[in-house]
Amino acid sequence: MLRPISLTALALFTTCEVARAQTATRLPFPDGTYTTRPELCRMTDRQRADRIGYEVILMVRHIEGVRMTDGYELDCTIRSVQVTGSTIRYRTTCNLEGRLETSTATMTRIDDRTFRDGRQIYRSCGRFAR
Repeated sequence: MLRPISLTALALFTTCEVARAQTATRLPFPDGTYTTRPELCRMTDRQRADRIGYEVILMVRHIEGVRMTDGYELDCTIRSVQVTGSTIRYRTTCNLEGRLETSTATMTRIDDRTFRDGRQIYRSCGRFAR
């Protein structure tokens, strides 16, 4: 015999499942632009590319939901995120010059708006992002 399910219980279960899925694929930082140098925050992607050239790929990260880009050629979808203390391990599928590549990387959370990825430290541009 099937028991009726309360609509409230069903809605709560569905909401929790959706929230869990989002948490598992988002980096633990607010959406926005993160740079290695504060002066880059006031520039557009085009201005950064014109001024710095190819090295911009090491200096800028845009995080928006499950997407991470550098505003130049890196365009990644975050597939999973695992946080242990300050260590963030994440898996991405990236479009690199027309090729899809899946990889796993690690970054270190310094604070709510700052992280280290490799040798670079990225800080949120906050209200100065363009």
